[in-house]
Amino acid sequence: MSAFLDAIQSRTLICDGATGSLIFRKTGRLSEQNHVYESFNADQPDLLRDVHCAYVEAGVDCLTTNTFGANPRVLRRYGLEHRTAEFNTTGVILAREAFARYDRRGFVLGSIGPTPSSACTSSRLKRIYHTQATTLADAGVDAFLLETFANLDILSGVIEVLQGVSTEIPIIAQVTLRIPHGHAEGHIKAKALLDKIASSGVAVVGVNCCSPSEVEGFVIELAAERDRRKLDLSLSAMPNIGTLQGEGNRLVNLSNPEYMGRQARTLCDLGVSLIGGCCEVHPEHIREVRNYVQSRQPGGREAYQAVVFAGGHKPAGPTRKQENGPFSRKLFNNEFVVSVELLPPRGTAPKTVDSKIAFVSEMAESGLADAIDITDGSRGIPLMPPGDFAMLCRQGMADPSALEIIPHFTSRDLNTL
Repeated sequence: MSAFLDAIQSRTLICDGATGSLIFRKTGRLSEQNHVYESFNADQPDLLRDVHCAYVEAGVDCLTTNTFGANPRVLRRYGLEHRTAEFNTTGVILAREAFARYDRRGFVLGSIGPTPSSACTSSRLKRIYHTQATTLADAGVDAFLLETFANLDILSGVIEVLQGVSTEIPIIAQVTLRIPHGHAEGHIKAKALLDKIASSGVAVVGVNCCSPSEVEGFVIELAAERDRRKLDLSLSAMPNIGTLQGEGNRLVNLSNPEYMGRQARTLCDLGVSLIGGCCEVHPEHIREVRNYVQSRQPGGREAYQAVVFAGGHKPAGPTRKQENGPFSRKLFNNEFVVSVELLPPRGTAPKTVDSKIAFVSEMAESGLADAIDITDGSRGIPLMPPGDFAMLCRQGMADPSALEIIPHFTSRDLNTL
């Protein structure tokens, strides 16, 4: 089994958000003649490095390559079909470099988009996708990501092409409920999707490029149908930022980063194992998705466990209290003690949390301090709860008994803020 499949079956993976709309934000230009987004892999690699690195900093586990339309059929419009292999190869390399830059292990998903035409035979689909699939496989993608497919026959045909290229690389098959202009197909149903591809060898099935509410509704149907058939399929969901809603005399989009984070937790509750974003979902949204998902334990279990203690226990005596650590022992012996105050990390970004834990470990090994005093952040700054951070510190210490950890708890911790 691949490392990607091992990971997705054991925990929820966070994927990146939109590439195209983030490029547009940075350049102010749409993908067009002499400005084809896929060509930036080779012609403006620093721009793509910035995009990928922004998502790595947001805490993603997976990066998608900037190869959505990097097939000969699409590139022919711009006279670039002869560079198909080049764009796909560099797309994978840039994503790998982004993870390496932060010394992080992550998965690279080879993005493959739909063909503009709905009338494609199997032989034509092979001509369109074989070069792209082969190049992505040779470049070392961890999985193929089929995105935004609205035609199940074409989706099934492309899966067949990918299986012909490699049966070892997992396939993620995602449909959209948004019907392209000029196409006659109706909305895809979960049952029809599984009827078409359940036995095709895909590892993950899901939905992208729809509003969060549409994605949630489709995932509910998809999960129920998968469970009814007892299929060994993981689920993925990558919603758009949302749709415009009426507020008074205005049309506004209410899907801010916090909303996307809460939506991610809902998707976790529904059993989704791969969560990312599509149109207009950018690093600030993915960072909140990461924060919300990390509030849960791996595998979709709740992050808390109820423990019932039997009554009648006697208060801890001096001997028991001195077992807490060096700080308590010295206090009972009237010795001088040293406590170092530490503010918990803001958010759950791995880089920030790891640096704080490393500092605690250094204090423990140095012997200069007897305790770490973790404050509660009384200024209203959103910080990691002291108790949670204390647990992470203990897990990161080579000798947990070398340093006593004192987390702050206040009455404010009893409310929902």
